[in-house]
Amino acid sequence: MTWQSELREKVERALRLLGPEPKPWVTAHEDVDADVLIVGGGQGGLANAFALRRLGVTNVLVIDKAPDEARSGVWLNRARMEVLRTPKTATGPELGIPELGFQAWHEAQHGAEAFKSFDFISREAWGRYLHWFRDVLGIPVQYDTRLQRIEPLKKHFRVHLEVNGQPQSAVVREILLVTGIEGCGAPSRPAIVTGNLPVSLYSHTADAIDFSQFGGKTIAILGAGTSAFDAAAVAAPFARNVHLFTRRKEIPNGGPAGPRGHAGAHENFHLIPDELRWELAVQMVEAGATLPASALQRVLPLDNVHIHLDSPFEAVRAEDGKVKVTIRDRAWSFDHLILGTGYDYDPGLSEPLAPFADRIATWGDRYPAPKGRENAGLARYPYLGEGYEFLEKVPGTAPFLRHIHLSSKAGSTSFGRPVGDIPNLASGVKGISTAIVRNLYFADYPLYSKLILARGKPPYTRELYESRLWREPHEEAAE
Repeated sequence: MTWQSELREKVERALRLLGPEPKPWVTAHEDVDADVLIVGGGQGGLANAFALRRLGVTNVLVIDKAPDEARSGVWLNRARMEVLRTPKTATGPELGIPELGFQAWHEAQHGAEAFKSFDFISREAWGRYLHWFRDVLGIPVQYDTRLQRIEPLKKHFRVHLEVNGQPQSAVVREILLVTGIEGCGAPSRPAIVTGNLPVSLYSHTADAIDFSQFGGKTIAILGAGTSAFDAAAVAAPFARNVHLFTRRKEIPNGGPAGPRGHAGAHENFHLIPDELRWELAVQMVEAGATLPASALQRVLPLDNVHIHLDSPFEAVRAEDGKVKVTIRDRAWSFDHLILGTGYDYDPGLSEPLAPFADRIATWGDRYPAPKGRENAGLARYPYLGEGYEFLEKVPGTAPFLRHIHLSSKAGSTSFGRPVGDIPNLASGVKGISTAIVRNLYFADYPLYSKLILARGKPPYTRELYESRLWREPHEEAAE
């Protein structure tokens, strides 16, 4: 027996012991193609699809822009880290079923001792595990499919898709956007760069970069986050020199802890006062995301990687096919510039949301930041409800928004953690699936309310217990 078949038997047994999979209960609508559209077939999309199935919601369409299942997921493609930043013991998309977890998958192949030998999961192993998770649960994903526009209808949504390069549309009732770190936003490209350089001279770490083109060249990287250091490590074997610049005086190393450590913090953060949630977000921006030691140690042995602290770009221009940068009155020349500048989160930057982005409530709409604690970038983050749904900027003007849910880092100000990341899956999936089930139930509440009081067919008649009924002795004598 192969490890795959042995592990599959364990998964099937675990699911069987949970009890029968709930029968589909959502009322069918003739004009609806799917009750739920999940945009993104990665770890969050798969986990949410599985959670909905376990709640009896099965008419779910999962789409992904990857060309096919073999090339799906960022982990085996664009991601450049060697290992995940999350400890191997963190729960993931298995939703409390050990046989579906990474540890079970890894030990089935390599044994328990092998799992003990490392602290962090390799990027490639995590990508392969997610493919197994999708396949062993039989979660169908429609690949080469992009969401281009969301059209609110009287009751539902018409979603406009591009499938294999061709336009298609579908009518759905609930939408979950779970498109990774760039969900509800776009890569941040500073104007000092985009306004002064042709696109051929710069890239963003979000782009698919062919690092082999940098052979013998001198490369600049702007940023001090994990994506910047990962790019430096990948570029170094090809480039003559790699210079990494940050405006910070120190590499980010230790900000506020945020909600962590137990379910009480994870699942209730969205209920605490706005002023504390906002202050945490501001402090995190000020401190910067802590650079994992593994990302820093990866470049330390590389003699051609040079880190420049306290080095903000003052001027950028193109000259003779080179990138000319001025930093503290010193001129530098590079063959290419890579931006490790993160993402901007703003519903208006998302193509599907842009037509009604002005009706989505943001933190700037809901919370007037105290003087000295303003932050224009955070103010554009969406202010999400407890089911990770968008809320209306003006109550009553866009009620359809509560049927669009967001699982992305754009929800971090509302929930205190990068939504969609592995540590958030356990509580995030629960909150989203609960909200979707609630919406579907109450959308057809008149029908379900009648069923509450409806009498079922009696499982037996009086004849079953007639012989044991008490009879007075005189009754027996009369007989």
